Amino acid sequence: MEFSATPSNSVQVALGRDAPPCDGRLGAEEAGLIAGWDCGEWFLRPSGLKERYVCAARSASGRLTLTVSVRLDAQGVPKSASFRDGASDLAFVGLSLAPFPGWLNPGAWTRLRVTSRGAVAPGENIRVVFAPDGARIIIK
Repeated sequence: MEFSATPSNSVQVALGRDAPPCDGRLGAEEAGLIAGWDCGEWFLRPSGLKERYVCAARSASGRLTLTVSVRLDAQGVPKSASFRDGASDLAFVGLSLAPFPGWLNPGAWTRLRVTSRGAVAPGENIRVVFAPDGARIIIK
């Protein structure tokens, strides 16, 4: 995720699976994970929206980048994940990756939806890449 951040804007991407009647849009109830930026901090919200993991950003304004990498084994089972803010590793408060959470599995996602809020246009852009060694989602 790369965009122009401010202390008061929000940019988020919801990832999930379009459920019947399969209207081609990802509704809130279909999201398996929502990740993004909100008012100066990075966040992860698993399906059901009952949990929220946050991490303070290295800066509350300017051009920021969040990179999430999920590594899969040869059978497509997620084995590890890492989170970075630019060149710095992130640690989301309370998030445990052992056992690996199912909501962080890219194999469960067929759709994504981007939402931005705030007075200043964040200039975000999205690109998804599935590579032989995993999947990459880039939001600019």
